[in-house]
Amino acid sequence: MRTNPFKTKISKITSILAISTLIFSSLSAPTFAAETRTIDFSGYTWTVKSGFNGPGPNNWDDSSSSVFLDDTNQLHLKVSKIADQWYSSEVYLPNSLGYGTYEWETPTRVDKIDTNLVLGLFMYQDDTHEIDIEFSQWGVPSEKNVLNYTVQPYTTTGNTQSYPLVLTDGTSTHKIEWTKDYILFSTWQNGQKIGERNYTGSDNFVPGAERVDMNFWMVKGNAPATGTDQEIIIKSFKFTPTSVPTTTPVTPVQEPTVNPIITEPTQKEKKQSKNNDNSRPKKYEKSDKTRKEKIEEIVKKFKEKMRKLSKKRS
Repeated sequence: MRTNPFKTKISKITSILAISTLIFSSLSAPTFAAETRTIDFSGYTWTVKSGFNGPGPNNWDDSSSSVFLDDTNQLHLKVSKIADQWYSSEVYLPNSLGYGTYEWETPTRVDKIDTNLVLGLFMYQDDTHEIDIEFSQWGVPSEKNVLNYTVQPYTTTGNTQSYPLVLTDGTSTHKIEWTKDYILFSTWQNGQKIGERNYTGSDNFVPGAERVDMNFWMVKGNAPATGTDQEIIIKSFKFTPTSVPTTTPVTPVQEPTVNPIITEPTQKEKKQSKNNDNSRPKKYEKSDKTRKEKIEEIVKKFKEKMRKLSKKRS
């Protein structure tokens, strides 16, 4: 069989183009390892995100230059430029914590976050089962409402609300109290509540498949507006599970019943009781009176006899 030289030439060209494409792709696109790095922070072991995916979408760097603890065990998350490519950072817990109060404390001025960046503190199951506190201007420089309380999907009316946020200094605390009946968002500074929202809508969901998440990322993958690396610090994370009051009735403690000790009276006590007893039957009174009369009669007779003897001697 004769080989068509034209087809052979086309086949060689196609092979060369395919190989060139693979080489070009390997040089221009970052290579990511599997998400195997973890970091211990605030008593929990967090998985560090890597790869290219949402939100954004973004490139996610899991190296110790983007996600690390400082000497005081505070967590640092960075958006940074690495080899001419911008990367975001994220950590999450592998398992659900369930209903309770989630609390983050940060010394970063989250009211002055870069226009193109987002700091997210949230619980995530999927894109329609998510509870967020986010700090962002969403790429709009004139946007003043940088504090966002959201229950996904955000497109549902009433599921998201945004507020202006002005901090007097860096440190602030942000809480999500999650129950089956409501989700209470709040923001605090210097012991004062400066933001709050109570969500009671229908998109509250049952925990079990969600995870606690913290991320620092670029809106639509756009680099920071400042053109420089950005960094936020999380001082601590705390979770307090919802306490379940006991329904077991409490039985009051009863004092033990004290039975009087009864003892038989002694012979002396019986005699005293008999002498002091004014309730004796009448027959005893009659008997005593008769005995007295007999004694008096005997004495009288004795005196009479002695008187007669005396007269006789005289």
